Amino acid sequence: GVEAGEPITQTADPARPPTRALMQRLGVPEPTSVSIDRADPARVTMRHAHTRTAGLYQLTWDLPGGADLQRTFAVNPSAAESDLTPIDHDQFRKLLTPLEVEIITLGDTRATLGAERIEMWRTLAFALLGLALFESLLATWVGRER
Repeated sequence: GVEAGEPITQTADPARPPTRALMQRLGVPEPTSVSIDRADPARVTMRHAHTRTAGLYQLTWDLPGGADLQRTFAVNPSAAESDLTPIDHDQFRKLLTPLEVEIITLGDTRATLGAERIEMWRTLAFALLGLALFESLLATWVGRER
């Protein structure tokens, strides 16, 4: 099978090579053109390299003097995406190359920074009560001047 990221190739009859070929991912309305390699007269190959997304792809090509032919391909997700083997810090940093990140592991003393739990509900409740009191005093003061 074809994995996401790999090209889809289809050979055609060299006696009746296609003049046009279109690839459409099912569920996407716009088809894209497919390259046709006629360099080897004994082998005509159609190639579609844009398979970044897994799903069903339908190739349609014409037969000179005949009806169009179709073939459906299933593009599977990359097996590398399912690999759950842990990687070390150096490999992880390589994956995040454009970013400057600090990796903190469990048990690292830096991991405990900010770990103290503080209950904020009392502070927020008093702040809300203070705002309500201020609003009522302001409404009374503004109302007396009129």
